[in-house]
Amino acid sequence: MAARLNPMNLFRRTLANPIVVKELRGRMRGNRGVVILSVYLTALTMVILFLYATFIGSGDVGFNVADRQSFGKAVFAVTFGLQLFLIAILTPAMTAGSIAGERERQTYDLLRTTTLSARSIVLGKLGTAVAFVGLLILATLPLQSVVFFIGGVSPIELFVSVIILLVTALLFSAFGVLLSCLTKRVISATILSYAVIMFIIVILPIMILIGVGSGTAAFFSGVNAPPDGIAILLLYAFWALIATNPAAASVTSELILIEEQSLWWTTFDLPSGAPVGLPSPWLIYVPFAILLSTILIVIATNLVRRKER
Repeated sequence: MAARLNPMNLFRRTLANPIVVKELRGRMRGNRGVVILSVYLTALTMVILFLYATFIGSGDVGFNVADRQSFGKAVFAVTFGLQLFLIAILTPAMTAGSIAGERERQTYDLLRTTTLSARSIVLGKLGTAVAFVGLLILATLPLQSVVFFIGGVSPIELFVSVIILLVTALLFSAFGVLLSCLTKRVISATILSYAVIMFIIVILPIMILIGVGSGTAAFFSGVNAPPDGIAILLLYAFWALIATNPAAASVTSELILIEEQSLWWTTFDLPSGAPVGLPSPWLIYVPFAILLSTILIVIATNLVRRKER
């Protein structure tokens, strides 16, 4: 049983999955994969060069340590945000047609008659998308490592950002595969995938910002501040909302790092003045994204296993 649960064994089985082998070979042998990778890296390079030109061209900016660190932080934040946005754009396009496309091509029944289990089919479709997006993320490391020469960003910070991007790619891909299982048309699965992901990455952070920035701040600092017990529950609820969203968790974790010089822990003061310690949001988001992805994969597997009507 321990061998079956070994992550390395699962990784090897995923790489040996015929669907992963077939689709990765088809994607990387053609021009499409090379074009996507080239455009992706070119776009990030142009953004970094634009930021550098803006930094150099500003008459108010010098070359002291503080200015270089601010520039390094800006480059890191912009490239991370652009990567997160591109993941939100690419993953629905790669996963929405995973099962729905088989139905449209009328090859889904043939796929199910093979010796592959429902779990192997789902993991194969998912693994193909995650592997390609993971390649895009890892290919940007040489560009992001430029900030080490500028200053302002530590290696552990870069490592955490890569982990967040990878688990986000896994989560968005799992959403895409599940919605592809629920629909019979690629266009329907694509629209639903973009709607869900855009809600997660755009609309929900705005709602969190409005709620935390206005109502919560006034509630905690006003004359009608709640007792500590209720305040702690509200604080935990808002923290869970922040920590389960990739954009909000990333921004909040970076702000905690800048203000408190910590990637792991932060402290809030209750209305009574008592301090409450909370983990950095990324520490909650990473296991949450993995757990939610696992649940989505299990649901998609059950849908594939179910007989078509």
